[in-house]
Amino acid sequence: MKPANKMTDFADWKRNLARDVLELDSDYDSEDEPEYDADPDMDVLFEDYMMPAVSAGKINRINHILASFDIDEAMLSEIYGGSTLMCVAAGKGYTEVVKLLIDHEADVDVTDDKEWTPLMHATANRHEELAIFLFEEHDAGVFEFSDADGFDALYLAAREGLPKLMKSMVESELDPNHLYGDETPMLIAARLGHHDVVAELVKHVDNIDECGDDYRTALDHAVESGRYDIVKTLFEGDEAPDLEWHDKNHDNSLLRAVRAFFKKPEYDLRVFKLLLEHGAEVDQKLTDDMSALDIAVSMTKAGKPWGKELVDCFKEKSYAAGMPGRKRDRDQYITDLVA
Repeated sequence: MKPANKMTDFADWKRNLARDVLELDSDYDSEDEPEYDADPDMDVLFEDYMMPAVSAGKINRINHILASFDIDEAMLSEIYGGSTLMCVAAGKGYTEVVKLLIDHEADVDVTDDKEWTPLMHATANRHEELAIFLFEEHDAGVFEFSDADGFDALYLAAREGLPKLMKSMVESELDPNHLYGDETPMLIAARLGHHDVVAELVKHVDNIDECGDDYRTALDHAVESGRYDIVKTLFEGDEAPDLEWHDKNHDNSLLRAVRAFFKKPEYDLRVFKLLLEHGAEVDQKLTDDMSALDIAVSMTKAGKPWGKELVDCFKEKSYAAGMPGRKRDRDQYITDLVA
């Protein structure tokens, strides 16, 4: 099958545009350019031609429309089919289209019917470089624009895991401690496992132990998912996480890690080693008057064979962490408990 000729396609598109927008005779097929300023139907122009061209990233078609018709900033900011030209282009990651529209005075902060801006669309669709371009070079707003749920571009950068955009935003003095419901960007990034975003936020947050309504901190989220890289990064900050902190169920980070370990045998044991090296107590009794060591031993007795590896880790690392004087008592306790 012979491929379509792009030049012919563009010529056909221009003839169709002229017929429909200028309401020319149906048999119009002249190669001569018509009089584009002859009272064009702007609704047809934007809904049937401009928006589809932007959605498809057709620079030549967009250029033709912008060069042929008298289009002002207000027209470029109108909502067509629920969205705007800038929002569609940004959401699809069409950087050159966005730049072209901006060159023709399109509003960088125009919102669609969801109250989303081009920056929010670019961020939500992980077009990080385009989002940075809008934020850094055109001062796209962040806290000034949020949707019905209160979400803005900073929230979306945390949710989607965009570290370079997050760095740009917090270094421009946007508040990294901003609350979205009961979560900060740090909690969102840690919960979703976005290590590089966490690594950036660690440098800027006021409180590493900030928690949500469930009393879970960033460390809690990281240990629950077994993310050694995030746990390690949290301990590398200026302020170490509080290992004595516990949630409403009286689970601290070590207990939460133990429960996660028995649900997922491939859980990274380095998480436990790191917690113990930073002072976590294996026999601190919290939930149901049980400690992390109690739970590890009882789960092992209940038929979780991989639990012995965790018990051995607790024995080795808790002694290495500075508690050698309790070694004999703990060894005997484990022996009695396993028996």
